[in-house]
Amino acid sequence: MDPLLELPEPVKARIKAREAEAEDQFNRVKEACEQDMANARSQWGGYFDLHREQLTDAIEEARACIEAAVGISAQYVFVAHATEYRQFLRDPSKLKPILAILRDPSLRITENR
Repeated sequence: MDPLLELPEPVKARIKAREAEAEDQFNRVKEACEQDMANARSQWGGYFDLHREQLTDAIEEARACIEAAVGISAQYVFVAHATEYRQFLRDPSKLKPILAILRDPSLRITENR
């Protein structure tokens, strides 16, 4: 999606830096959760019949962790954008055309992860 407002370069740089931070933190959490799943499989996978419940619980816990990280990362990026837009665009009436674009149902964003 193209930017809704043309922002000065320093603002764009701050947003990009926050997006990079969010991506880095998300990747760290995802790697840790994937390692937890691998550890659970190696610990209980050989004895699946005996430890089916523990293995399933460990994998579901790791998946829930990744899902939570997706939401937290998205919130962090949203707040970074909101903060920069608020600083850049102080007159709320200038947001009307942008909000109209955002309400357009053809612009619904779908999750790509």
